[in-house]
Amino acid sequence: MADISTRYRETSIDAANKARLVQMLLGRAIQHARAGAAAAAEGRIEARFNENLRIAEIVTVLRGHLDLERGGAIARQLDTIYGHVLVVVMKIDVRGDASLYDHVLALFSDLERAWAEIARTPAPPAPTAPAPGPAARPAQDGGARAGFSLRA
Repeated sequence: MADISTRYRETSIDAANKARLVQMLLGRAIQHARAGAAAAAEGRIEARFNENLRIAEIVTVLRGHLDLERGGAIARQLDTIYGHVLVVVMKIDVRGDASLYDHVLALFSDLERAWAEIARTPAPPAPTAPAPGPAARPAQDGGARAGFSLRA
C-alpha cells in the first residue's frame, strides 16, 4: 500500500511540474514577444527576427508535446492556437507588422494564466480500490492535463 501511495504522490507532483513547465515556457514566449515588439519599434529587423524565431521554437515544442489522441477537444484547440501563433509570427516577419505582437501577447497571456491555474489545482485523490467491472482502467487526470504530456 505504501508503494502505491508513493507512486501516486510522485505522479501527482510530476503532473503539477508539467503544468508549471508549460506555464514557464509560455512566460518565456511572452518575454520574447515583448522583446520582438520593442525591436520592431526600434527598427532592429534582425533582433525582431531572432525573437520571433525563439517564439516559434517554444510554440513548436509546446505543440509537439500535445497528446491529440487522449487530449480531446482541449488538445485540438491548443494545436489550433499554436498553429495560429506560428502563422502570425511569420506574418510579423514578412509584413513587418509589429501591431500583431499585441494579438500574440494576448493569446500567450491567456494561456499562461490558464496553465498557472492548472499548476495550482491539486490532482484528484487516488482511488482506494479499482472499480468493479470487466477491465479496470487507469484513472485519467482529465481536463487540460490530459491534453498535454511532456515526453522525455
